[in-house]
Amino acid sequence: MHMPRGLSALCVVFSILMTLGLSRAHTMSSESKHYATSFFSLDDLEQVQRLNQELSDILRSYPTIKGFQIGFAPVVSKGTKYFRSIVVTDEKGSFALKTEETNIARLLRQRAAKIYGWPLDVEPWTYLLTEPMPVDKPVGTDDCNEARKWYDEGLALSDGSQREASYYQRAIDLCPDYFEAHNKLGEVYTSLGKYELAVREFEQATRNESFVEPLNNLGKVYRLQGRYDLAAEAFARAIRMKPDFREAQNNLKYVRKRLGEYDRAVEEPPQRIATAIFTRIPGMTLPKGGFLVDMQYKYWHQEASLAGLGAEAPILFGPTSRNVNVNLWILGIRYGVTNNFTVGVIPKYFSRTAHVPIRFFDIDAHPAVQGFGDTVFLTKYRLWGRRRTHLSAYHLLSIPTGDEDAEGEDQGVVRRIPLGSGGYDFTPGVAFTTVKGPITIHTNVSYVFTKGREAGDEFHFDLALAFPRYYDFLASMELNYRWADSDTRDALFTTRFGFQPGGRSGLTTGPVTEETTIREEGGHTLFFSPGVQVSMTRGLNLELGMQVPIIRPGDGWVEEVVFHAGLIKQFF
Repeated sequence: MHMPRGLSALCVVFSILMTLGLSRAHTMSSESKHYATSFFSLDDLEQVQRLNQELSDILRSYPTIKGFQIGFAPVVSKGTKYFRSIVVTDEKGSFALKTEETNIARLLRQRAAKIYGWPLDVEPWTYLLTEPMPVDKPVGTDDCNEARKWYDEGLALSDGSQREASYYQRAIDLCPDYFEAHNKLGEVYTSLGKYELAVREFEQATRNESFVEPLNNLGKVYRLQGRYDLAAEAFARAIRMKPDFREAQNNLKYVRKRLGEYDRAVEEPPQRIATAIFTRIPGMTLPKGGFLVDMQYKYWHQEASLAGLGAEAPILFGPTSRNVNVNLWILGIRYGVTNNFTVGVIPKYFSRTAHVPIRFFDIDAHPAVQGFGDTVFLTKYRLWGRRRTHLSAYHLLSIPTGDEDAEGEDQGVVRRIPLGSGGYDFTPGVAFTTVKGPITIHTNVSYVFTKGREAGDEFHFDLALAFPRYYDFLASMELNYRWADSDTRDALFTTRFGFQPGGRSGLTTGPVTEETTIREEGGHTLFFSPGVQVSMTRGLNLELGMQVPIIRPGDGWVEEVVFHAGLIKQFF
């Protein structure tokens, strides 16, 4: 069957038009598709905007991710309002973003941890955007993309001229938080001798707390101005952010020599190393002028039998065991006298509650005492050290500021519950710390010479491993060994009754005081001590841990499980 020639031609034209139309429709459909990727959500709008700036900076470092727009969308869920960060891209950009989202999320977590000190929950998820981007105030939008072009123009010129400076200034005008542009503009101003303008730009760039280069540049400007004290401070801050920053280290040595601080000029600034919880004294010392404030809380229970009680009447008036709950608060303050010498003072405050059951009179008393215990003075000298390995000798002097004759009373029962040792204790020791890859190893070896009546000599050996689990989360595992001398651990146990026992044949009426000498068993105790440390803000750490005795003397006066919570704040 043959078609008329005119109809055949019309069909061909129609087919061509249909093909072009479908192709155009497909192209228009593809061009109109946009995808939204959400990386995180927070209830604080300012934090969302700040982290969106960081996210924009991260995305600009990936050349395959182009034409993106960053903003936020307010969301209300179950009566709670929060703000969702959103990155909008076309189909090609969405594919590129999906390819790199794991690395982008990792970098964003790191920056959030440096800025705020807490872990940001970054869980990227992408969806097709069917409506215009629902943002209230875009951050890092097309203006910042345009700013990148001006920034690249300045980099291409790189001749230290006023023209190069104008390119960076234009980029900053478009995107005020373009930290790299602030830094480059400061470098140009430095080369032009406009130091005050350079200082202003470098200070703007240092608002990005993960950007270390502006601090070094700021220090160099201060050095050129002869302001060596400010230069030293800037270089030291740069080294704390990046411990292996060799240029900043050399600059710091130079300005310290100019300041006449020759004892510090040749030393590398100490590197921050993870500490342990129960292996309390690390091999490092504080830097000169550095402070560390250490607050601890501990709780434990102790129980042991009483030896020396006979079968005569006094046993009817006293308990047959010692049973005490202890709450202990510790405040430690340490100060770096030099980079190699640290001193500290460690006062203690106790709350002790004894359990005194006396079956003969159906008494279940809980006498308690509270007050300051002995105060410890610390001196520590670093014998040898490198950036990741340190060896120190230390000495702890315990001053008997606690009342060794404190008494508590309950239900007519008075119990002597000492708060102090009653004598001076001397504890020489050695502390060693080294870093092997991600793991930090701490060891302490010490011997306690006691002079009081509440304790005998002791030998301590502690071993701790601290290793990071997340960006601001450290886990630690420790073994804490203690040997106690049983020969000198004699104490006086006193129970006094403030009531009339009654007319029972053979028993004394009136108040009764029974003194019993206790011979405590010494021996070997080994604790297994897990713990965690969380960085809350810059220089402030929260720690939680527990000590579990896995080896202990049969009837020794030994702690059961020790629970520990602490806060450590470092000031440099």
